[in-house]
Amino acid sequence: MRVAQRMRQNAMNEAELRANAQTILSTIHQSRPKTTTSAYGPKQEEFDQFCQRKQYSDGATVTEEKLLLFLVDEDETRLAWRSVRTYVTAIADLYRTQKALGMNTHPSPREDNVREYLESLQRREAQRDKDNYADKGRDTLLDGYSESEFGRVCHELWVHSGTSTECHFRTLEDLLFGHYLLTRGGDRRATEISDLFTFEFAGEGSTRCMPLIFTTRAGKQNQHGRLETAGAYRNRNPLICILGGLSFYLLCRWDLGSEPFPDFSRLSAYEDQIRRAGRWNQEQMVGCYLNSLPRKFMRTMAGHPPQIGCFEIRRAGVTPPEVLLSMIWPELDRWRGRFGPGTEQENDLAAMGSTNLLFYLREVVLQDSVILMKKYPGSPVWNHPVFRHPAYAPFAQQLSDFILEEERPSQLAVLIQAMPVLADYLQSVDARNEARTSQLRTELTEQLRATEERLAVAQSSLFSSGFNLQLAAATPTPATTAAVAVDAVGQVGPGDGSRSVSTQSSIIDSRATSPRAADTIIVKPEPPPQYQMCRAVKTVQALWINVFFGVMILGIVGRCRIAVVPIVASAAGALANGLCYVAWYSDYPLHGRMVASPFADAAWLVQEAGLPFYSYIILTRILLSPQLLIFKTMFWSLILSIAAIKLTILSLRVYYISEPSADLLQLINHLHIGYFSGTAIAECLSAGFLLNNFRVALRASEHTPLRGDLLKYLMRSTEIRVALLALIGISRTITFTFQVTAQSATTLSGQFDRFTYALETLFPVVMYIDILASRLIYADNARTNSTSALGEWPDRTIRHRETIAYRPSDRTIKETHPLS
Repeated sequence: MRVAQRMRQNAMNEAELRANAQTILSTIHQSRPKTTTSAYGPKQEEFDQFCQRKQYSDGATVTEEKLLLFLVDEDETRLAWRSVRTYVTAIADLYRTQKALGMNTHPSPREDNVREYLESLQRREAQRDKDNYADKGRDTLLDGYSESEFGRVCHELWVHSGTSTECHFRTLEDLLFGHYLLTRGGDRRATEISDLFTFEFAGEGSTRCMPLIFTTRAGKQNQHGRLETAGAYRNRNPLICILGGLSFYLLCRWDLGSEPFPDFSRLSAYEDQIRRAGRWNQEQMVGCYLNSLPRKFMRTMAGHPPQIGCFEIRRAGVTPPEVLLSMIWPELDRWRGRFGPGTEQENDLAAMGSTNLLFYLREVVLQDSVILMKKYPGSPVWNHPVFRHPAYAPFAQQLSDFILEEERPSQLAVLIQAMPVLADYLQSVDARNEARTSQLRTELTEQLRATEERLAVAQSSLFSSGFNLQLAAATPTPATTAAVAVDAVGQVGPGDGSRSVSTQSSIIDSRATSPRAADTIIVKPEPPPQYQMCRAVKTVQALWINVFFGVMILGIVGRCRIAVVPIVASAAGALANGLCYVAWYSDYPLHGRMVASPFADAAWLVQEAGLPFYSYIILTRILLSPQLLIFKTMFWSLILSIAAIKLTILSLRVYYISEPSADLLQLINHLHIGYFSGTAIAECLSAGFLLNNFRVALRASEHTPLRGDLLKYLMRSTEIRVALLALIGISRTITFTFQVTAQSATTLSGQFDRFTYALETLFPVVMYIDILASRLIYADNARTNSTSALGEWPDRTIRHRETIAYRPSDRTIKETHPLS
């Protein structure tokens, strides 16, 4: 009983599995492309007839042996190896069907023998082509057509359009689609109006650019519904323009033929899902197509330069009148403005794209007809009423006159096309300059080496012979024309009343011929040498010494906001000096110097305008309203003014590096005077508030039992040290007034300005000492005040950053330290 039940269950399962396999197999066959079904069906029928003739006992069951015999007997003699491979694919598909239905238990026929047989056929065909001297240019770049040949084909289609007009224009459009969009014939023949649309490509040139966009989701190489797009621009030649061919083809179908104009109200029933309402908006679609379409290729195919901005169609320069446009596809006007994202519009993007394309094709028909009507006056397409309308003749004459004018590309198009050439020229100029510089460097090196050799020879002869040295002065006198005798071993002695002179470090060409022979040489005075401070030294000083000291100070005193000011100022100064060397003292390329200069000025702004923030942080801790509000208002007004002046200097210096000018240098110097004056005023403002606070603390100290040396304490206070910074700012303002060159100290005032700036660079060290001294005095006062009686202090407020803050409201004493 159990065995029978199990057998019955197995039979039911087997039947269910076969039924499911048949259902899936039927689904697969139904979803196949029609071309695949039509290609496999006849070949499978041939195999079935072959098996019937052979009268096999298992009928048309596919096996490897049957397949090989079928290929040899039936198809080897009349088919190429590619066709034989197609037969193998079709019979293998029949085998999979039989196996899914449970009719075939044999292994797959596409095993090693069949595969090797196909390879042998391929080798044999290749050898046969070689023996028969087959054309090796077939299926290569030579196996194509030129643009002139393509134009002749289009010309013949226009010439013979008198018979079967729609057929010729359909063939023309099919040819244009294949040429511009590179689509397969099956994809072109399955194209629907909803697959075509257009929108404007901005920035393409002086003419409005409305390309033809073609989308498809099915094809031989696209079996899974992947969205594929292609596009084409309007061609400069109307004969081979894809937009013109499409417009005349649709004109024949809808206006000259019997086919009605499409009803866009039913378009959404078969529209692509991705462009239905609620999926993509117009901006997303435009962005997608702009990124995916090969726009450079599209421009070249349409006869335009490959650079963006050069799109220009001469015949599109005259817009047709509205009365002529409305005569082409009159039913189209009822859909104007109906589709779109508006509240009263239908949000159907496919319909909007298709109607926009048709509205644009109206203009293309009228503009291209002016040229094509003269070339092909016998075409039946000119029987359309629009070409006999009274307004068409003036429009055609205006457009013809516009086209006959000398065609000159717009200035923008010329500039865009010249940019690559200009870039190449500048690169070649840079290469030549580098080569010339390298050559000059080599020549100078050789000259210096030769000079060193001559100097070595002169020095060796100097100590082996004696000579007389006569010093020539501006006004010759007996005292200044004395001779000095030097013996052969270098001993110096007076001769003829003259004084001895050491000549060991002099560079003299001696022409003595004997150890005691004397030569007379005239040495003329030279201008004194000029030296400038090395930027690298100040960079190392600011970066290593000052910043390193700041890190050490932070390690000693702990977290301290005010110590950040000298650290940041020192780092900015190091960066500014390094970039200044690149911008003004090096031989780097011009663009590199122009980039380094503004960053150097910005770093100087951080350094020079950042130092007053040391006083700012102190004053914000010790001042009370309304003095604090007044100080902040004045301080930030000065800082903003300083920053504005520095930004102006920054931009002018970049321009000065590219094009030096004496007037521009004078303007920069005047702005620097205002800049340093502003920094000096800011520092003086802070110093004034600090010194006023110092005076209040001094008066308060006379009535308090402070211990220790009060004068020493006050002299070491922070107010005096920071006030000295105002002195440096004033000095830089005065010295920079007399500057006559850019970034070079060639005068006494320039040298003194460099010295003042060096002091400013070292000033963070003074701040570090001030921080440590303040902490030390604060600790001493804390120890001293801790032993004092509270009743001995008067009822007054002492606001000093290193003394005691007394609050009369509750008569409590609180020790404060603003630097913490």
